[in-house]
Amino acid sequence: MRIPSVISTVSLALGIGASTVLAATSPANAFTYKFGTDSDSSNSTATGAAATVKFDFQDLGNDQVQIDLQIKNTTGEENFGSGATTSKLTGVAFDMFDGVSLVSSNLGNELDTLLTNVSFTPFSNTVGNFDFALADNNNFAGGNANGALAQGLANNVSLVYSGLNGESVDAFRNRFEAAVKSEDLNIAVRFQQVNAGAGSDKLLGGKIVGGNPAPEPPSETVSVPEPSSLFGLGLLAGSVLILGTRNRSQRQNSSLSPSAAG
Repeated sequence: MRIPSVISTVSLALGIGASTVLAATSPANAFTYKFGTDSDSSNSTATGAAATVKFDFQDLGNDQVQIDLQIKNTTGEENFGSGATTSKLTGVAFDMFDGVSLVSSNLGNELDTLLTNVSFTPFSNTVGNFDFALADNNNFAGGNANGALAQGLANNVSLVYSGLNGESVDAFRNRFEAAVKSEDLNIAVRFQQVNAGAGSDKLLGGKIVGGNPAPEPPSETVSVPEPSSLFGLGLLAGSVLILGTRNRSQRQNSSLSPSAAG
């Protein structure tokens, strides 16, 4: 009979422990923000123009974080408001935490202009100016939109910020998402050349969808055994299996032995 390997048993125990640790510490770096039915429109009835912005966070070291944004014009993917199917997305405006400063930027093909301290009426009347905006021209409020982002298209933009003051990128990302969700940091988007309703639209706020949601804090502390403890448990399990095998062999040998003559 084959005796189970102690090394295999130990490896299994250590493998379980390692996978548990990896599952507990795996970072969640991205989330997607959706403008649509949950947004406030500048029109009495929303045109139906819509968009998504995916935020992804990378640790650059030296107290810096890179935020990669994928901005997509999703007009026509969902029917709401006046039922728009075509539009041009001319800009996205958003806030940032105080003390966090822009270091550099890499902009998209259509949204190729970076603006700061952006007045975005009518929303600035209630939430104030926006800290940053990505737009198709220097006039975020209007102008020719022929070169703006059409429905179905996306722009990828990278922004590098400093001023984390020792905060980890995962913690910064979770704080940013929570602030966006609670509207402590505001996000808005503008459309022109919309084929429905008022012909143009501005949306404030929306909802977080998809992506990798921020991990929920554990309801109770779960103790993960140290590697040395797992190794000890593996040896114990292996020893029990070997002893059990030996006992069974001895019993079988005893039953097969001839009886003593009387």
